[in-house]
Amino acid sequence: MKFNERLLLINSLIKEINRDLSVDHAINILVKGGMKLLSVDAGVFALIDDDKLRCMSQSNFEFDVEMFCSDFGLQVEKTTVIRDIKEHPDLCEKLQRYEVKSLICTPVNIMTDKKGVLFLASFTEREFSEPDINSLEIFLDAGVSTIKNSFLFDLISKSQKLWQETFDAISDYVFVVDDDCRIIKCNIAFAESCGLHPRKIIGKSCLELQGKLAPTFCIEELYKNRKAYTEEITCDGKIYLVSGFHVTLPNGKNATVHILKDITEMRRLKEQLYHADKLTSLGLLVSGVAHELNNPLTGILGYSELLTMKAEDEVLKKELGKIYSAAERCKKIVENLLTFSRQSPPERSYIRMDELIDSAIELRSYWLRSNGFQIVRDYHDLPIVSIDPQQIQQVIMNILVNAEYAVLNSGKEEKLITLHTHYDRERGMVVIKISDNGMGISKDTVTRIFDPFFTTKPVNKGSGLGLSISHGIVKEHNGNIWAEGSLGEGATFIIELPAGKEGFSAVLD
Repeated sequence: MKFNERLLLINSLIKEINRDLSVDHAINILVKGGMKLLSVDAGVFALIDDDKLRCMSQSNFEFDVEMFCSDFGLQVEKTTVIRDIKEHPDLCEKLQRYEVKSLICTPVNIMTDKKGVLFLASFTEREFSEPDINSLEIFLDAGVSTIKNSFLFDLISKSQKLWQETFDAISDYVFVVDDDCRIIKCNIAFAESCGLHPRKIIGKSCLELQGKLAPTFCIEELYKNRKAYTEEITCDGKIYLVSGFHVTLPNGKNATVHILKDITEMRRLKEQLYHADKLTSLGLLVSGVAHELNNPLTGILGYSELLTMKAEDEVLKKELGKIYSAAERCKKIVENLLTFSRQSPPERSYIRMDELIDSAIELRSYWLRSNGFQIVRDYHDLPIVSIDPQQIQQVIMNILVNAEYAVLNSGKEEKLITLHTHYDRERGMVVIKISDNGMGISKDTVTRIFDPFFTTKPVNKGSGLGLSISHGIVKEHNGNIWAEGSLGEGATFIIELPAGKEGFSAVLD
């Protein structure tokens, strides 16, 4: 091939390499172009990676580069022609295995940290002239800059893809607005909150997204103060922590990066922590008051009993008996308050379930009486159960409080709460049913009623934690709890707890 023809071929090969900036395309053309330029049978390009050769492209060859010429390839500093394979005993056996008779090795310096070697092989003995070598080196010099651009483009593409994936993986709303109040960048979370694809949001004015934008605040208010800001806003029942930072775009224009974090759940958890802390303080207060009340109650009980023993008038004895009964009832209420407010680690003991239910009712007796509730106790023979009395009492209290609320808000004249117990001997479970004739429960509510923070009560009337905690307590006791009912027909909560001792029955009097 004449030199001018070689130059025309080199020119067409460089154009072909520039047609596509992908690394694989550029290296494939480099290998095939070198083969065509020197009319050889096979070609391989290997990248030097951590002092090892890594094959990037090969044509008419299928061999392991490391086994083929790893050590030799790393030592190539200039174009080397191997015409006599026998002069290189370390390569002889390997090359003969692939029937290689002549070999050209040329270093390719792409970048400081990226270097490679081009191997061109002939299956017949060949003599390579100086014009052959010169034309190959001219081709490689011209092609290296394109290959370098391909590596840089690949690096930039991967970095851009990583950045975009990271940007879109952020669950917070992130978007960039220019001085004309137009969105020039946003992540998927923000786009989904608007019900649009990011491509359909870019370039739109914030005013165009009114009604779709999750927080509809990013209008002119944010541009009154040109400094970075952080504030909380409430929108559509949700609380957002909003931050804004001013940046300069590559074209010199100003823009603002806005980040919106939905902190509704965090705020609710924070309020629940405050509420829990308040309950802890209230428990300590109740405990202190109960202890203070115990002393005078003990005196009332003692002196009324002494007076009853000394009195001879039957009418007076009857009146003293009323004082004693009232003081004893107060003492029982105080004991229940102490039991309920005491903070102690879970400790199981064998308990009669009917007595535990009665103690829970006693704690709510004032509210139940003052609101005209009728309490129906339908207890049956039960075995004792091994439970933590404080925790199970808390479960019953939570259900009673919910039942009171449901009945009072139903508008019904008759206010009825029924407590039923029986023993499922076949399954060895003590069953407790707490029913009311209140508002009832919808089908959708039944499936979510034990979810944390789910409540049908208005704001500041319920935390949505009572039944969730109750569910957890019953499950820890290896029991079951569920609800039944329909709208307007009242509701029933069923609790099942495993019997404490098989065959032992604490018969109710």
